[in-house]
Amino acid sequence: MIYRLPPLNALRVFEAAARHLSFKEAANELSITQAAVSHQIKSLEDYLGVQLFKRAGRGVQLTEAARAALPRLRDGFDALAAAVETIHVRADETDLEITAPPVFTARWLMPRLADFSRREPKIDVRVVSSSKMVDAGALDSTALMVNHDLRSDASGVEIHLGAGDYPGYRADRLFGVATVVVASPQLVKGTPPLGEPADLARHTLLHDDAMDLVAHGHAWPKWLEVAGVADKVDGTRGPRF
Repeated sequence: MIYRLPPLNALRVFEAAARHLSFKEAANELSITQAAVSHQIKSLEDYLGVQLFKRAGRGVQLTEAARAALPRLRDGFDALAAAVETIHVRADETDLEITAPPVFTARWLMPRLADFSRREPKIDVRVVSSSKMVDAGALDSTALMVNHDLRSDASGVEIHLGAGDYPGYRADRLFGVATVVVASPQLVKGTPPLGEPADLARHTLLHDDAMDLVAHGHAWPKWLEVAGVADKVDGTRGPRF
């Protein structure tokens, strides 16, 4: 929409003069000369084709036309000031969306968000948990990566369990990932014994499908190979979850 308006500065001078009913006080408020106030009022009257002030002794009085327009003009300035303030506030605020693997989100990211919010109160964080952040074959490189999308104005990061090769993105390595074998303490102390990797041949191996995904195959066989017992323990057997 195109608005046909007089110069904003002239309206600003008129509002100040109308509020004080004095060109001198308006000049003091706006840090301009009284002659400049008179010039702005005259130019506004010429633009509108109506008289806005009448002389009254040492001061001035509003005409009927000016008195009728003044409340709406003040509302307009209030709305304009509020709009500018909104721009300033939004400029100081940032929305940050973080997408990360579910387990990483629950065990590493969430416990640290409270401290981050205390240090960065103007940043609103939205966390999205997604298994898509786990890349196939991630354990071949064992690096947890964070990606900054530089192709849009979105303020967001994706934390991947992956190799860090994401065309069009900047990727920074956070830290490596270690694969460990865990067991119940009762199982370790019981029979058959479980004191060294080769003892796993006499126990049931539990398979995590998510770990198999990042291992680009079966996680157990790769771990057993590193442990030097791949020829003694069948890493493909056991239930899957």
